[in-house]
Amino acid sequence: QAAEIQACKTRGLVVSTTPSANADAFLMPLLDRFNAAYPNVETRVDLSSLEEQKDALIQGTIDVILSNPYRSELFHSDELESRMILPCPWSVGMRETNPLARLPRLTWEDLRNQQFIVPNNLEFIRKLNYDCGAAGFTPRIVHMTRFFSGLADNVRADNEVFLTDRYMSDYGRPGYTYRDLPGSKSGVLLALRRHESNSHVAEFLACVDQYIAEMAAV
Repeated sequence: QAAEIQACKTRGLVVSTTPSANADAFLMPLLDRFNAAYPNVETRVDLSSLEEQKDALIQGTIDVILSNPYRSELFHSDELESRMILPCPWSVGMRETNPLARLPRLTWEDLRNQQFIVPNNLEFIRKLNYDCGAAGFTPRIVHMTRFFSGLADNVRADNEVFLTDRYMSDYGRPGYTYRDLPGSKSGVLLALRRHESNSHVAEFLACVDQYIAEMAAV
């Protein structure tokens, strides 16, 4: 009987995000919606780096990626496709005692004399240099963390800042102030295989579209 059940069992759905993501802000609501609509489909969550996500997506061990878009070029290929589903700006995080916390809004120029805590990631640092360079200065990087998570924990001075967004785990921490950077682009990227054989992926995408429409209406 067990063998017969196993042979007839429908394929489940594996959704991946990065360890630095705040899954409660987007992934869990989406999976809860999907599980309510398709209670017989088993869903699992994979936490891995962007590079690991790409490899697993190609190999078929995960079905959908929901991740930060700062390295969206990883998913530009004949095998994969991606799109933004929950766009938002980058946010500057800082201690509440940072003088910038008293400003109602920030620009890149306001960060000229700040010291940056950043992840040890070449592409992210290139992006930071580009955005700061467009504002006429070179960012002063004083510490690099191994991962995207843990940036806030390493802000030890009133002139230190880090970049995050509302869908990442370091956003909204008690004792910190966050200010959006107008004109900057971050959010949640969805990536999947172009030629998908798992029928549950299309069902999940329908839940995503419904969720996005409801969020836009709020």
